[in-house]
Amino acid sequence: MTLLFSNPIIWKYTKPFVFSEIFFIFNSRLLQKRARFYFFNFNSQLMNFTGKRAEKTTEVMTYDSVTKYMATNLFTFSPDQGIDEAIDIMLEKRISGGPVLDGNGALVGILSERDCLKIMVDAAYLNYPSGKGTVGDYMSTDIKTIDIDKDVLDAANMFLAGSVRRFPVVENGKLKGQISRRDVMKAARELKGTTW
Repeated sequence: MTLLFSNPIIWKYTKPFVFSEIFFIFNSRLLQKRARFYFFNFNSQLMNFTGKRAEKTTEVMTYDSVTKYMATNLFTFSPDQGIDEAIDIMLEKRISGGPVLDGNGALVGILSERDCLKIMVDAAYLNYPSGKGTVGDYMSTDIKTIDIDKDVLDAANMFLAGSVRRFPVVENGKLKGQISRRDVMKAARELKGTTW
């Protein structure tokens, strides 16, 4: 090494190489230190990236009762009412069906547009006179109802589980109202502003 620095001719030609080696060694150590520093800071930022965890709450979301959204002004039918009269009411009032109540006000069936279409099939295939018969002959007696103490979430689950478009709301077998899919959609729209 002393020969290298003492001889000016050798030094003249090797000086750039010597300094580049020294610079490389110095820079590589500096880069290692910097890498360790940045890596450590990067990891600490990653660990803190999750932020503060939300505190656990025991608050349970409550939903409005079906009574808030159900329709109460319903067109009802009786089992001994003529089916042609019931169809006229449905067309005139632009409703797609209604509950059927007996003389005591107990729910005994539902008359829907689908039930009324059976009249045409009976007339065509069974040679029954068209428009003859009673509501009791054509109404659906397998009624799915919802209790008055249920909420709109229960109603939404019931709608999703089947193909029914509306449920009669009952209390002890007596009709109190009717809730439809559209009524539950109104409840969902009101919930959207507060919980979604």
